[in-house]
Order: sequence, then C-alpha cells, then structure tokens
Amino acid sequence: MTEFYKMTRNCLKCEKSASTLSTLQSTISQTTALLAQTQNIAYSVTSVEQQYQQAYTSISSGMSDSALFSQAQTRWQNSVGGFEDALKLQARVVGNIPSDSSAMTQLVSSSQTSTGALQAAQAGNQLLALQSRQLSDIQAELAANGRATALQQARDAATEAESEAQYQHFSQHDAYVPGTVSIFGSSGN
Repeated sequence: MTEFYKMTRNCLKCEKSASTLSTLQSTISQTTALLAQTQNIAYSVTSVEQQYQQAYTSISSGMSDSALFSQAQTRWQNSVGGFEDALKLQARVVGNIPSDSSAMTQLVSSSQTSTGALQAAQAGNQLLALQSRQLSDIQAELAANGRATALQQARDAATEAESEAQYQHFSQHDAYVPGTVSIFGSSGN
C-alpha cells in the first residue's frame, strides 16, 4: 500500500508541474501577443527600415508644408504609440507578479516535500522555468521601453531636420518688398 501511495503522490506532483508549466507558457504567450500588437512601427527589422526611412529621414527643404506636417504627425503618432505600448507591457509584467508569487510558493513547497532526487530536481527546474519567464518579461519590457525612447529620440532629430527644412523654405522667399509709403495723402515731406 505504501508503494501505491508514493506513486499517487508522485503523480499528483507531476500534474502540478504540468499545470505550472502551462501557466508559465500561457503567460509568455500573452506577453508575446502583446508585443505583436505594437502600434505604427513594429518589431520587424524590415518594417522599421521602411517606416523609419519614410517618416524620419526623407525631410527636405523642397517639401510642401502639408507634407512636412503629415510626417510630423506620423512621427508624433509613432512616439505616442511607442509609449502606450511600453505602458501596456509594464502593466502586463506587474500583473504577472501575483501569479509568479503563487507559483513560486507552490514550487518551493513541492521542492521542500520532495521525497527523491528526481522530484527535487524537477521542482528546481520549475523554479528555473519561472525565473526564465520573469527574465523574458524583463527583456520584453526593456525592448518596449527602448523602442519608445528610440522613437522619441528619432522624432526629436527629425523635428530638427524639419525645422531646418522649413527655415530653408522660408529663407528662399523674399516676402518683404520695399516701397514708398504715403500717410494721409502726403508726398513724403
């Protein structure tokens, strides 16, 4: 009977391990899905190259005011979207803290009640899996924050280039034409 009890207890621990692993995998999937929902400039190298070229480096003094305004609006939307994406991801990471705490408590408890080396090793592996998921969250958060910061810095640089283009455009036009002014019909005396 004792052998049956040990096997049943080991089986229950395996089920807890599987449920902990599936919870960790689900959390990683949710974070990955959140990263895939990025606004405007995505996390794709090709997408970044194309969109960056269009919105940040194609500014010239020959552009119309409406084209300059349109690009400035796009850059502003990219920056705001990047900051919003970073905030969402931060909220996701913070939202993971209670479930991480619960999983850690469960895993430590499993580890402490382990009867054999294999069970202890499995509990240790699960703790490492939890840490790996937490590191993935940190990595995703750093990427989102870095993206938001880079978009803002690119926007700032493009705004400087746009200002230079507008100045060049303005300085090409001589709006002032000197002329004779007559006040109250006088002839200038």
